[in-house]
Amino acid sequence: GTLTHRLFFCPSLESVRDGHMPTWLCAVVRAHLRPDQALPPELLLFLTGVLAGHPCTWLPRPADEGTFHWHVQPADGNVTGKLHVDGSERDAEPRFHKTCARRGWAFVAVDRGKVADSASGLPPGWIRSIPDTETWALLQAMQASMPGNPFRTDCQVVMKNSRKNL
Repeated sequence: GTLTHRLFFCPSLESVRDGHMPTWLCAVVRAHLRPDQALPPELLLFLTGVLAGHPCTWLPRPADEGTFHWHVQPADGNVTGKLHVDGSERDAEPRFHKTCARRGWAFVAVDRGKVADSASGLPPGWIRSIPDTETWALLQAMQASMPGNPFRTDCQVVMKNSRKNL
C-alpha cells in the first residue's frame, strides 16, 4: 500500500493510529481524500512527512519472539505430505533503511493433491532478510513434520544450503 494507506487507513496500524493521531487530523484526511484513496499533492507531503515523521518513531517494532498459527492442524500432531515453504517481506523501502519492513512465513503440506496441513506466522525480530525468513519457514515446517517429507521452496539460497546441510 501507499504511505497514505499505511498512515490513515491500514487496519494493522489502527490501534497505533487511534492511540496517537488526533481525531481532527483523521477528519481533515477524510475530507480531502480522493476516490482513489489519494490525497491532493499539496497536502500529501505535509500530512505524511511533517506530521507523521519518520516511521521508526511511531511504528511498532517487530516482536522479539516469532509466532506460529495453525490454519489446518494435523489430526495426529505430525505434518505429512509434500511441504511447500515460503517467506516474504514487504515495506522494506530503502529510504527508511528497512525500518518499516515486516516479514512473514508460511508452509502448506499437500498430500494426494489436497491441503493436508498449513501454518503461518511471523519470524522473530532478529530475522532481517528474505532468505532468513525463508529459512525460518523451512525450520518451522521441519519441526512440525515427520522425517523424510519432501520440501519445496522458491528461494535458491535456502534450496542450495538445505541440500548441502541436510
